[in-house]
Amino acid sequence: MSVELSSVITDVKNFARNQNLTDTRCISAINTSIDFVSAHLGLPGHEKQYAFDYFEDQQFIPAPSDFEEAISLRYDEDRLNRFNRFQFNPPELLYERLGAVGAGTSLWGYEFSNDVAKLIVLARNSTAKIVIDTFDDSVDEWTESNDADNLENDEVTYKEGAGSLRFDVDTTLSANNKATITRIFTNGFDLSTMNDQGSFIVDVYIPNITNLSSVSLSWGLDASNYLIQTVTAQSDGSDFVVGWNKLAFAWYDSTEVGTTNETDNPWFQFDFSYTAAYASSTGFRVDYLFIQKPDKMIASYYTNYRGVSSTGTDLSVFTASTDLLLFGDHSPALRQLVAIYAAVVINPQILVENASVSRLYSDFFNLYSRKYPKKRTNNLISDPIITKTSYD
Repeated sequence: MSVELSSVITDVKNFARNQNLTDTRCISAINTSIDFVSAHLGLPGHEKQYAFDYFEDQQFIPAPSDFEEAISLRYDEDRLNRFNRFQFNPPELLYERLGAVGAGTSLWGYEFSNDVAKLIVLARNSTAKIVIDTFDDSVDEWTESNDADNLENDEVTYKEGAGSLRFDVDTTLSANNKATITRIFTNGFDLSTMNDQGSFIVDVYIPNITNLSSVSLSWGLDASNYLIQTVTAQSDGSDFVVGWNKLAFAWYDSTEVGTTNETDNPWFQFDFSYTAAYASSTGFRVDYLFIQKPDKMIASYYTNYRGVSSTGTDLSVFTASTDLLLFGDHSPALRQLVAIYAAVVINPQILVENASVSRLYSDFFNLYSRKYPKKRTNNLISDPIITKTSYD
């Protein structure tokens, strides 16, 4: 049964014993009350889940826009949860471990930066990544074409290892509006463990993003038989920036040209595409190309939404008597606790002057605190990890 704010307003007026209260004042007090109650109780309807693909080199994951407080993190695949139970840590400790993630590491947490929440996950993927090229010293293996020029190793500016592959873009070299670098490996890569599920990850330094359209990665047998995936943003969905960009090319979203075989992939090619107005630029770089199969993870959290409007719009703040409380479909009687605290917000003296209201306030809070205890990550008690047994 949904609970409309109008019924809570009626309760507020009754508890406050003041029928002359305006709806506007009651709604303001209800907003304060629901924030207080949700901070102390795990209100039904306020708990949500967020599923995402985790790559071990992308330890910061944008949280949902309505994220308020974390509850738990788990793998979507149950077998991985048996021996990889995640332990919650504050961000200060997680930052100390960013560069020291081992096979048994299962840590997570979250932080707010500029009012935006992000999850921090430290773990290894269940399937080992396949490194295609470290770009530490590979200038002799790559060839340039179209507008790419001046390929060279860069041992000064890089993201991983000991160097990156640097090149320039000279738009006078061709009329194709793209710069291309290509490598053919002596032995083709067997990518069958990643087929249709893995994503190629690479760090790309872009010196000029004005009029840059996209970056493509092609891989396969040769220039006539390959898969191609094109991206127009970074792996986290943010726009290209001047500087280092982390790009992800998802296999499942690629297009096949000719005939390909996941067990034999010696040919790789990057294309940087732009409009005719793009200006020649120096200092493009690529570094550390690998393919990784992500693990699906599910984060449980409390939403900062408190209800919905009569038309179904999510609300963090109530504004109308027709708004609906989120917990209404689960425990409509909770409206009494919200109403009585809202009445106290309007008139704190009623706790002193009215013994029955004071008793109800205490009884309601104790009752619902036991019924809906707040799930807090740093207070959750879990069973110890059990030694693997013969059933597995």
